[in-house]
Amino acid sequence: MAPSMRPPRRAPRQGASRKRRNRLIGAASAATAAAVVITGAILYPGVKTTEVDLNDGGVWVVSKARNAAGRLNYPSKSLDGAVTPASDNFDILQQASDVFIDDAGGATINTVSAANMRLGGDQKLPGAAQVSFGSKVLAVTDPSRGKVWAVSPTSVGGFSDESEPLIEQSQGITSIVGADDTIHTLDPKTGKLTATKVDADGKAVDSQVRSDDALKADGDVQLTTIGDQAVVLNEASGNLVLPGGSRRPSG
Repeated sequence: MAPSMRPPRRAPRQGASRKRRNRLIGAASAATAAAVVITGAILYPGVKTTEVDLNDGGVWVVSKARNAAGRLNYPSKSLDGAVTPASDNFDILQQASDVFIDDAGGATINTVSAANMRLGGDQKLPGAAQVSFGSKVLAVTDPSRGKVWAVSPTSVGGFSDESEPLIEQSQGITSIVGADDTIHTLDPKTGKLTATKVDADGKAVDSQVRSDDALKADGDVQLTTIGDQAVVLNEASGNLVLPGGSRRPSG
């Protein structure tokens, strides 16, 4: 299941605490809307839901009230299992049968074994880390150090922030993985947007850099993808910076 739209990442202010949930850029809100509909079916049984084409018959959803992540068997419209993360500040990252708990509260990422309905061992992340999942690539970004690493679903358990990063730029960078597994990294201090393709070992095989003054920001910016293209919201200027460099007011 390779979504055509990805949720945005916000480049944090200097010294800001770790934050995972950002306002959506309007052009990329459809994926979140679908997740809300499905979650509503769990919290409020009997509510009609939009039919969703799921490649494995199940999707993982979050219940904050129960501090749990559960698997919704969509054909039967029922939960068939759940796991409980260590903290109440977590998100789910899922592509087909690859499922992870991104636990911001504990600064860890956890593999979910759907077959056994249990969590794997905690894999420690940098305290300020952001995690984005494409199709077969995860990007781990540490904005406080300006570093980005690429790992695969099978190698995430061996992640170390002492390893050589894929990208090293200014503090405050943010990254997101597109539907084609390209890692888009925005450096708002320099106004550079880097698109990096990686191999199975997380090493760069191609990198394209675009510089644009419209991408520079002292305050918050948001980064998302539509398909394989990056879109940036510069909150200071109020402009959306679209693929190709065209600008459009966000209001």
